[in-house]
This record gives sequence, structure tokens and C-alpha cells, in this order.
Amino acid sequence: VTPNFEIKTVPGKLTVTPISISVKTSSGSKVYDGQPMANATQVTLSGGKLIAGHTLGGATKADYITDVGTHDNDRITPKVYSATGQDVTGNYLITINPGRYTIKPATLHIGTPLVTGEYSAQPYSGKCDATASAQGLVNGQKVELEVVSDGVELGLHPMHVTGYRVLDARGRDVTGNYT
Repeated sequence: VTPNFEIKTVPGKLTVTPISISVKTSSGSKVYDGQPMANATQVTLSGGKLIAGHTLGGATKADYITDVGTHDNDRITPKVYSATGQDVTGNYLITINPGRYTIKPATLHIGTPLVTGEYSAQPYSGKCDATASAQGLVNGQKVELEVVSDGVELGLHPMHVTGYRVLDARGRDVTGNYT
């Protein structure tokens, strides 16, 4: 250095930005059983890199995927943890590439129950509980049939099903989950 110069240092600034990574959520399919998808919380790193010692995990359970249809598995909150278990997710910019889950309708067989009524000179029409005769029904659900009969005289007459509903334990109509 020469005496002809006076050197002054000016402090600079360093901006630290999050590391960009991408994660892929799990996919799968099953027949409707009233239960959430079993592995809907799995995430894998699909782009970028984690800092050495950091791990991916802590996804929120996707228990909203229960009914028939195709659903994006996008309600997941992935977490990144340091080697000591500290949540360091804030140091990452995470893009989620959602997997897809398909739940197919379950097959339901419904038998028309025996309905007994007093003579009224009018054809029978009404609702009846067919849960006991249903095969393929998820536990806690019930089947409600709408039936009619043309018979007005004493004796046995054929019953015709004009409609049905499947209700879960909370009374929610889940008929669309069955074929």
C-alpha cells in the first residue's frame, strides 16, 4: 500500500434467501371404505437439495380424502428439520407437487325388507330401513329405501324400490360412494 491512498472500508450487506425445494405428495387408489387414505401424509423431495443433516417430514395428515372421486393431495404442510430436530422450514421455499388419490365406489347390494301394514284400501308407499339386508355397507352407515306396492288387498304383494339413500353415522348422505 502506498501513502498516496487513504483506504476506507464500507460495510456491505448480505441478503440470505430461502433454499428452493420441491416436494411430491403421495398418490394412490382404493375402493371406498369410509376411512382416510392410509399413506396420504407421505412426501418426497422431488427438486432441489436439503442442507446436509436436514430431513423432510412432519406433513399434516390428509384425512379429508375419504369420499369417492379423484382428489389432489395438496392440503399437506411439509416440514424440514435440522439434525437436532429443530424446525427449520422457514429457511426453505417449498413448492408442493400434489399427488392424486382416486377413491372408487364400493358395491352395495340391498334387499327389499318385508314391510307390514294394515289394510287401508290404498297402495303402500313410504320409507323403510334396509340396513339389515344391505351387503357391502361401511360400519355405522344405514340404508333408507323409498318403496311402493300396487297391492291393496290382503296378502303379500311385490315391493318396488323407487329410491334409496345411504347415511353415515352423522346423518350425512354418502350415497355417491356406492354403486
